[in-house]
Amino acid sequence: MKISETNINFDDNGDKIISPIVFDIETTGLHPFFGDRITCICAKQGDEELVLCEDDESIIIIRFFEWLQMHEGILITKNGKGFDVPFILSRIIENNMFTSYKLFKKLIEDRKHIDLQLITKKWISLDDFGKILGCKHFKIAKGWDAITFWRNGDKKRLIEYCKEDVLLTEEVYNKWVSLQ
Repeated sequence: MKISETNINFDDNGDKIISPIVFDIETTGLHPFFGDRITCICAKQGDEELVLCEDDESIIIIRFFEWLQMHEGILITKNGKGFDVPFILSRIIENNMFTSYKLFKKLIEDRKHIDLQLITKKWISLDDFGKILGCKHFKIAKGWDAITFWRNGDKKRLIEYCKEDVLLTEEVYNKWVSLQ
C-alpha cells in the first residue's frame, strides 16, 4: 500500500515534516458492547479530509483503517485514548473482525498519539478548551445532539458536527503547541 505524500513537507534543513492526523468519532452512545455503535468518523491531515458515515459500521471501520495505513503522522484527539480508540477496538470485536483488531491495534499503538484530554489533567470539554485558548472554531451542537442527528437520519448535520470537532481539535492542538 502506497503512503500518501500530500501532507509531507521539508524544513530548511531537509528534515521531513509530516502534518498530524486529527480524528474524531461519533457513536450512538457510550457502551460499545451493549448495542452502541460508530456512526461517523472524520479525520484530517493537512488539507486532506476523510468523512465516513455509513449504515454499515464495518465499512466505516475498514475504510478508516485503510486510510490510516496510507498516512504517516502522529495522532491528535480529544479523549481518543480514553474513548475513541477503545470504542473502535470494541466495535471491531463486536463485528467479528478479529484480524482487523490486531492490525488496527498495532497501527494505533505504533504511532505517537497526543490526547488533548490528558494534557489538562482534568475533564474539560473541547468547546471550553477552545474558548480558553481563544480558538475561532466552536461546536455547532453538543455530543448528545450527534446521537439525535443519527436517529433522525440527519447524516448531513452529523457529518457537519463531526467535522467541526476535528477542526476544533486541530485548532486547540495548534494553539497548545504554540504555547510550549
